[in-house]
Amino acid sequence: MATVRRVLPDGLTVSTLLSANGAQLKFWTTQTNASAEEKLSGTVDQLRTNLAAYYGLDLTVIPRAHEVTVPTIE
Repeated sequence: MATVRRVLPDGLTVSTLLSANGAQLKFWTTQTNASAEEKLSGTVDQLRTNLAAYYGLDLTVIPRAHEVTVPTIE
């Protein structure tokens, strides 16, 4: 059985999915519905869960923020 590889919509990551507001979740859901010919719908929490499940994202594993260091000028 072949593994289906789904391409994430622009800007969709675990971090952005966890912090997204309703409008952003609906935007990604509309993109997903159009590309997959599926109809995901529901509350904000349901949309978040459905998008994570569809794209295989694990919402329990939150990526660590990248540490940014400022170079010093001497």
